[in-house]
Amino acid sequence: MIIRFKAFTIIELMAVLFIIGILIASLTPSAARMYQETRLNRRASEAAAYFRQARQLAVTEQTTYGVAVYLTLNKFELVHHTTNPTPPPDYTDVVKSDFDVEDPLTIESTSLSDGELLTFNNIGNPSKSADVALVDTYGKNRVICINAAGSISLKVGTTCN
Repeated sequence: MIIRFKAFTIIELMAVLFIIGILIASLTPSAARMYQETRLNRRASEAAAYFRQARQLAVTEQTTYGVAVYLTLNKFELVHHTTNPTPPPDYTDVVKSDFDVEDPLTIESTSLSDGELLTFNNIGNPSKSADVALVDTYGKNRVICINAAGSISLKVGTTCN
């Protein structure tokens, strides 16, 4: 009596491994692009949230807050801005925090001059409309758009139009 074992042959095993290899090779580039796109969107959203935080603080505290955009330093600064030095004198243009725009993003251009403060008043309106264009290391762009009504949006591309 001959006993037969049920098992995979070496050919069947190699065929399965070959198919798995082809699938991995075809999915790797798209997974890498998806990862880069996700990283870009996350960092750009964090940058836009920085402007929203300034607007929210201005409305909540009923005072003027702003964001200074430094194109050369590649960063934003959240500033508590007041023209009234009293009472507390330390509240005159106090830098509350800064946001370093880092890998994968850089500030490509802005409608503000370097170091200019975009302020938000106590009802959330900005001192002027502005846009800040961000670019990643692969040349993909996002732009933060701040309109006169105080709406802050993030768009794909380099312009707000």
